[in-house]
Amino acid sequence: PMVGALEKISLLNPVYFDWKLDDSPGQGFIAHELQQVFPDAVSGKKDAVDSDGNISPQNVDPSFLVATLVAAIQELKKEFEKLMTDEEEDKKNE
Repeated sequence: PMVGALEKISLLNPVYFDWKLDDSPGQGFIAHELQQVFPDAVSGKKDAVDSDGNISPQNVDPSFLVATLVAAIQELKKEFEKLMTDEEEDKKNE
C-alpha cells in the first residue's frame, strides 16, 4: 500500500499561468518543480535547448499523480473518521 501520500501532495505548488504560445490562461504545475516531487510525471530537462538554441520544453503527464492523489484522499478520510469518532466519544463522556 502507498503511505505518506498526503505529505507528498502537500509538497506540490499548483499555479495559474499564461501559455507563452497564445497568452491563454492555464493552471497546473511548473514542470521542474513537479519533477522534484514526482520525477516520473515530467520528461525533459529544465532550461534545455536544441542545437539551434530553441527551447526544448519539459512535458508534464498528470496521470502519474492519480494514484498518489487517491491515496491522499484515503488518508484524509481516515483522519476525518478518527476525528468524528473522537468527537462522538467526547460527547458520550460529557
